Amino acid sequence: MKVYEKENITIHFGIEIENQIYFGFTIENNNIGGISNQRKYKNYVDIVKSINSDYNNNKNWLGWRYTQNKLDFYNFDSVSMSSFSNREKLDETTTKIANNILNDINALKTKLENI
Repeated sequence: MKVYEKENITIHFGIEIENQIYFGFTIENNNIGGISNQRKYKNYVDIVKSINSDYNNNKNWLGWRYTQNKLDFYNFDSVSMSSFSNREKLDETTTKIANNILNDINALKTKLENI
């Protein structure tokens, strides 16, 4: 999902699931990605990191991080996953994750408006 566009720079939000859910922001210049750890984009990395210090940077992500509620999708017998048999707990956890993501997206948009 595109969250920012200025001149030839676009920043997108993404979410992925492997053993845990993680999400974050990527950057493209003229539709070319895989550039997030280039020195000339450090100011964008710093902005993402200022939203939450848990964000990690690599060539594909300006910043990515795990959800605060860690869910182990490789081990469904884990406490975090077994609690999902309770509908209230499932709703509470997914709402927290969604709100956390929305807060980060909105914070990033606000900070990017000022550059």
